[in-house]
Amino acid sequence: MDEIKDWTFLSCAVVCLIADVYLAVGLRGRAEDRSLQMLILAFAAKAVSLTLSAPTVATFIDQIVGVPNVNALVVHLLGGVVYSTGMLVALSYWAYPVERAQRRAIIWIVLSVIMSGVLIDMWLAATNTVTARSGRYLLDNLELPSVAVYLLLYIASFVAGLLGVLLTCLRYARVATGAWLRRGLYVSAFGASVYLLYCVHRVVGVMLPGLRADFPDIELATPLCVGVGALLIVVGFTLPSWGIKLSAAALWWRDYRNHLALYPLWSSLYRQVPTIALDPPRSRWADCLRVRDVRYHLCRRVVEIQDARLSLQADGGLSVPAGQPRLADEVAWLVHMSRST
Repeated sequence: MDEIKDWTFLSCAVVCLIADVYLAVGLRGRAEDRSLQMLILAFAAKAVSLTLSAPTVATFIDQIVGVPNVNALVVHLLGGVVYSTGMLVALSYWAYPVERAQRRAIIWIVLSVIMSGVLIDMWLAATNTVTARSGRYLLDNLELPSVAVYLLLYIASFVAGLLGVLLTCLRYARVATGAWLRRGLYVSAFGASVYLLYCVHRVVGVMLPGLRADFPDIELATPLCVGVGALLIVVGFTLPSWGIKLSAAALWWRDYRNHLALYPLWSSLYRQVPTIALDPPRSRWADCLRVRDVRYHLCRRVVEIQDARLSLQADGGLSVPAGQPRLADEVAWLVHMSRST
C-alpha cells in the first residue's frame, strides 16, 4: 500500500507543480488577477501536501523534525484548509463582481484562519496522548476525542471547498459558451465528486467504531480518490487555457496535411500555367519544411489551383497527367475546403 501511495501522491504533486508553472507564466501579463493568484496558491499547497503525504517522504520528514505526526498536521493544513480556501476564493472572483468577490474572499480567508487555529489546537491536545509516530495518524487514533474532532473539522473544511467547486462548475457549465471552458468545468466537477468519496471514507471511519461496527480495510480508496480527484481538478481548471492551444495545434496539422496533399495537383497545373505561382516553385521535400504561416500558404495554394482551372477552361482544354485524380472531383473538394478555410 505504501508503494501505491508513494507513486500516486508524488505523481499528482508533479502534475500540480506543472500546472503551477503554467499558470505562473500566464500571470506575468495579469499581475492583478486575484483568481489566478489564489489558484496558483491552491495548487502549490496541494503539491506540497501530496508530497508530504507519500509515506516515504512522511517518515523522512518526521525523523528530521523529531516531532511525531507533525507531518500529518502540515498535510491537513495545506492540502485541506489552504487548498480549499484557494479554490473557493478563485471561484468567487470568477463567479461574482469584484466587490462581492472581495467580500466573499475575506470571509473564506477568515474562516480558514479560524479553522487552522482549531486544528492546531486539537492536534496539540492529541500529542499529549499520541507520542509515537503513526503511518495512519487519523485512522490509528480515532478512539481519542481530540483526534475524532480534528478529523471532522478537517473534513468539513475540505468538503466546503470541494462542494464549492462541484456546485459552481455544474452551474456555469450549463451556460458556458466556449467548448473547452465547458469541458473544463465538467472535468473539475467530476474530480470534486471523486474527491468527496475520500471525505465520505474518512467520516465513515469515525462513525462506525461508535456504532461498534466492523469497518473493512479499504484504505486503497485513499490513494484512488485523492489521485483521481486531484488530477481531474487540476486538469479541469487549466483545460480552458491549454485546450484552446490544443485545438489550434490540431487545426495547424489539418492545414499542413491539406497543403502537402495539394502539391501534386498544384505542380501539374503549374507546369501548364506558370503564371499562377505567387512564390517561386519548391520541391515536394522543401514543401514539407514549410511549417510557418501554413494557413496562408494553404489559401494561396487553393487560389492558385482555382486560377489555373479557370485559365485552362478559358483556353478550351485541360491537361491532367495520368495518375492524377479526376479534375471535377478535385474542384469540388477544393471549393469545400476553401469555404472551410
